Amino acid sequence: MRIPLTHYAKREIALFGGLGLLATLVTVAACGPLWYLAAIPLAVTVWVFSFFRDPQRRVPQGERLLVSPADGRITAVETIDAPSELGVQGQALRISIFLSVFNCHLNRSPCEARVERIVYKPGRYLNALRESSAAENEQNILVLRAAAVDAPILVRQVSGAIARRIVCEAAEGDTLAAGQRFGMIKFGSRTDLVVPVTTPVDVAVRVGDRVKAGLTVLGQFT
Repeated sequence: MRIPLTHYAKREIALFGGLGLLATLVTVAACGPLWYLAAIPLAVTVWVFSFFRDPQRRVPQGERLLVSPADGRITAVETIDAPSELGVQGQALRISIFLSVFNCHLNRSPCEARVERIVYKPGRYLNALRESSAAENEQNILVLRAAAVDAPILVRQVSGAIARRIVCEAAEGDTLAAGQRFGMIKFGSRTDLVVPVTTPVDVAVRVGDRVKAGLTVLGQFT
């Protein structure tokens, strides 16, 4: 069965593929009767490749739906002070998703939206499960204008202790379809979806739920 891989990781795929093949051949040649130990570097190579898988997703239909921007586990559904990047006063709903090293690492647009602003912030590489990671870690912020409600929302790509490379191919002015790929965070990481409370959302998930990017409905605009 062919597993599609993302074009965002061509360099890593070539590097780890070459090293994995070399390590496998060296192990076979060096271990003689213990040739089966070559399964170890081969398994590690396959595991690394799994980080960069790009599965097809059938995006749920409904212009007011908000689909998950990342694969992973919901770690927070909470009300926070609206980030300054949103350009609104008051509070906002934040849904946080932790991506482990076993998850697909592509990011997708939560709804049809126009990219109004992109803000990159260098920072630390704390464990993405820590609350402080949202403020202190390297991150890339997309401020989107949701077409269904003509209101701003925010998607934050946050690096983690292992993930140290954020990819974003979206550009300011682009229009993204719901579930459209726009980038990835390589290896483990965190993704936040932030919506101002002035744009009400009927939330459909809770802490601990497993979600898939472009497939799981996080909620809908009311």
